[in-house]
Amino acid sequence: MKIQITAAKSEKSKKKRAIIAYIGLIFACLIIFLFGVQVVELYGFSLGTRIRDVEVSKVLLVFFTMIPIVAGVIWGILLFIRYLFIKLNL
Repeated sequence: MKIQITAAKSEKSKKKRAIIAYIGLIFACLIIFLFGVQVVELYGFSLGTRIRDVEVSKVLLVFFTMIPIVAGVIWGILLFIRYLFIKLNL
């Protein structure tokens, strides 16, 4: 899925599209971070744990658990941004 900022009709619309896209990106990062903290704690270690103290199996579990979460969040944010573009007629 691709969002085209330059597909707007005027310069003002392009700026609005860019602002909406950047705000969506910020929200996506925050949501991914919050999910990541929960997943890390789910597998039994905190964010303050040193790298040497973590087993490879737990790292792989966190990695493979986060892949669909990150993909889902990004996909949802892109759909929401596209919806906003349509609703605001940008």
